[in-house]
Amino acid sequence: MGEQQTAVATYEVGIEWDAAEVLEHDLITMDEAPDPAIVGKQLIVIDIAYATERFERVLRAKLNLSEPEA
Repeated sequence: MGEQQTAVATYEVGIEWDAAEVLEHDLITMDEAPDPAIVGKQLIVIDIAYATERFERVLRAKLNLSEPEA
């Protein structure tokens, strides 16, 4: 009943190489970002890629649509 398809943006999130372990399906909260619209939002990690130089880890994440709007 009334189902609607929506496009979900995917974000690449860089974290320090020695940051706490993050796994697929973990929830992360954006404390800072170039896009102020996602600061404070919760994202779900969908993929983890490690940088070759080991300066940072790159996570791919999408908005947590089950999070209530503030």
